[in-house]
Amino acid sequence: MSEQTARLVARLRARLQATTRRMTWAELAFGAAVALGTVAAVWFVAALLEANLWLGTTARTALAAAIGTVGVGVAGAVLARPLGRLLGLLPGPSDEAVARTVGEHHPEVSDRLVNLLQLADGKRSHAPAPLIDQAVQQLAADLDDVSFDDVEDFGRARRAARLASVPLAAVLAFLLLAPSTFLNASERLLAPATAFDRPAPFQLAVEPGAATLVRGDSLRVTVRA
Repeated sequence: MSEQTARLVARLRARLQATTRRMTWAELAFGAAVALGTVAAVWFVAALLEANLWLGTTARTALAAAIGTVGVGVAGAVLARPLGRLLGLLPGPSDEAVARTVGEHHPEVSDRLVNLLQLADGKRSHAPAPLIDQAVQQLAADLDDVSFDDVEDFGRARRAARLASVPLAAVLAFLLLAPSTFLNASERLLAPATAFDRPAPFQLAVEPGAATLVRGDSLRVTVRA
């Protein structure tokens, strides 16, 4: 393979690797939206139940465990793989696999892109090196005007974010409309093994409240339920 051909192949592989990173970031964005929306929905339902029912420690512990299981399960299902790839802990798709994905969006170059990689790797050809160089250079020239960015436009992540905004809006509305109820219920959910006394269904109003007296004076105190 000539130096010029090697540079063309290296540039093509760099474009494919950039496309791989873009696809991984899109997968991570989609996973984050799904995880956030799921946790928000589960927390909203759990806080609503706790606020109305004042669950006992056993039921509250089971509910908290269910929330944690759902959160960890969803996060593991949709976030572990893209995070592992970005951190270098998991391998990403091969250049040929990404090339096939590009070909699905650009059918006019599908076979040529894969063929270029295969020729560059010495596969499926016993032709002389000059002919392979010429073929690779011609194929690479045809791919210069093809954009790989539209292979992943983050559309799936945006749709997931719109769906996730519904439970997030519900949580925010709960917090704004009944802040003490929501916060108190959330506090009890975060301490599931702690027993909380349910407040009495009445209040006592004491009048006059704070007062200053001269020694010997009398004070009339009124208490109303």
